[in-house]
This record gives sequence, C-alpha cells and structure tokens, in this order.
Amino acid sequence: MNEREARERVRAVVAALAPLRSDEVERASLLVLDLGFDSLGLWELVATLEREFGLIAELEESDEVDVETVGDVEERVLDLLVKQRGLEGNVRETAD
Repeated sequence: MNEREARERVRAVVAALAPLRSDEVERASLLVLDLGFDSLGLWELVATLEREFGLIAELEESDEVDVETVGDVEERVLDLLVKQRGLEGNVRETAD
C-alpha cells in the first residue's frame, strides 16, 4: 500500500460513516461542520479505521488530539502506519 492508496481508503471510510453525506469528501472537509460527526461518531470512525488498517490508535479519552479535517485524519493514520508497521518506504511517498 502506498500513501495515495492509504489516503483513498481513509476518505472512503470517512465518507461511509459521515452523517451528512457529501458528494466528495476532500482533505479540507471539516469532520464536525461539513460532515456532521459528533463525539460518538468520531469514536466510531477511530474504531473503524483501527480495524481497516490493523492499527492501535493509542488514544485515551483524556488525550487531546488536534484532528479537525479529513486531511488531519489521513495524516494521523499515515503516521500510525509508519510507527506501528514500519512502512515508511511503502506508505510515505518521497518527493523527488
């Protein structure tokens, strides 16, 4: 899996779970304002992404995480993929 594929999978999960359906989920889409997620919906999103990518989110209820947009979610998933699976070369595409 490369970075583009991972980002596409994240967007597909977000789109499938978004309470407010949008024709196109973009990096800049706000999870709460644009897509209608509430706190329970965000926890469901985390759990679904954990299953989809085989990750451990490493989040506790008391943790404050700055995740407001779909792009933020993509970055968090990519960071976890690299950290937990050692997929630096396969996930993070380098700019040439």
